[in-house]
Amino acid sequence: RFDKHLLNVTTPKMDTYAEADDPLFEPWLAERADHDYAPRRLYGDFLTEAVSNAITGKDVRHFQTMASAIRSTDDGLAITLADGTTLAASHAVLALGNLPPKLLAPGISDPRIIEHPWSLTPERTEGRNRVVIAGTGLTALDAVTLIAEANPKAHFTLAAAHPLTPPCDRTVTPWAEAEHVIGHSPTMVWSMVKRELRERDWYEVIDGLRGHVEAIWTQWTQEQRRSFMRHGARLWLHHRHRSPPPTWHRIEELKTVGRLSLRAGRIHRLTPHSDRIDVDLATGTLAADLVVNTTGPSLSLRAHALLSALLDEGLVTECPLGLGIAIDDDGRCRTRNGHLSRLFALGTLTRGQFFETVAVPHIRKHADDIAKVIVPSSFPLAGKVAPGP
Repeated sequence: RFDKHLLNVTTPKMDTYAEADDPLFEPWLAERADHDYAPRRLYGDFLTEAVSNAITGKDVRHFQTMASAIRSTDDGLAITLADGTTLAASHAVLALGNLPPKLLAPGISDPRIIEHPWSLTPERTEGRNRVVIAGTGLTALDAVTLIAEANPKAHFTLAAAHPLTPPCDRTVTPWAEAEHVIGHSPTMVWSMVKRELRERDWYEVIDGLRGHVEAIWTQWTQEQRRSFMRHGARLWLHHRHRSPPPTWHRIEELKTVGRLSLRAGRIHRLTPHSDRIDVDLATGTLAADLVVNTTGPSLSLRAHALLSALLDEGLVTECPLGLGIAIDDDGRCRTRNGHLSRLFALGTLTRGQFFETVAVPHIRKHADDIAKVIVPSSFPLAGKVAPGP
């Protein structure tokens, strides 16, 4: 709900559907505020309204609980909820968002260690002037923005193996011929991109490639994908996921006045003391009053209880690169035996198949693809079957 947590792209890219006559964020926002990079709070309000309008008059039921298990039945799936209720379904979609982050200090409970960055509140920053943040990406910048607003005395150290903060976003004319790289190996793509970078602004090259990433990725072999993940993914993601200008300028201001610095090295250990937390890096030890984990979501499916249960059940399996769930082009999950199940996956879980999965244009496209597969056979909608044991 913090208004200085902004979308990192301009409003026209955030519509709910690709079709021009469907809910558009830009005119909706114009009636309420004047923003190029809108507060995410407002985008949440827009989506809530869009969903409410979409389901009016439809048989849609919202169970505010967790799914603890899913198993195959003769005619579909049985989904067990946390209270023991079982739902029958012809199909189910795993739209779980990001997996929990890998903990910096497993087994340690200390209010000065914020393992889940979205649990950070202004109240938790009071008197915490020495702030160490694990990670230097967009979530790290969001944490800095909130803490700096709440505590003007806070000084920040951002630590990562490769301490690069995201560049500032800006609107450019994308490289129009970027589609020519489709079908070429990662090495050849890199050569073609380097050639263009001699003539063009890198923003133009990156923005030209962004619309073709899925096509490029799907035509690579698993070995080519593995090579890219090893040698090129970090550089691509750094330039691909950029900071909204107001956030970027605030971070630069904190650097200029000496309140924010970058430090190379991952955090290996946290040792709480009464007056500080010792933060051990490969390059030395820092003393902190507050430590925030912004290293990003775990890639281990075992980090999520439901996914772990599905792995044990054999209804899903890990993709070959360890980037999520193994699926087909429609988002349908592959079982342990390689068969296609009645489960579908959406969002970050599909990174191994599509690579680009977190931007709204990709999510809405894949959601549409899944809907077209399941809707003809999914009516009437699944209903409650019976209480579990």
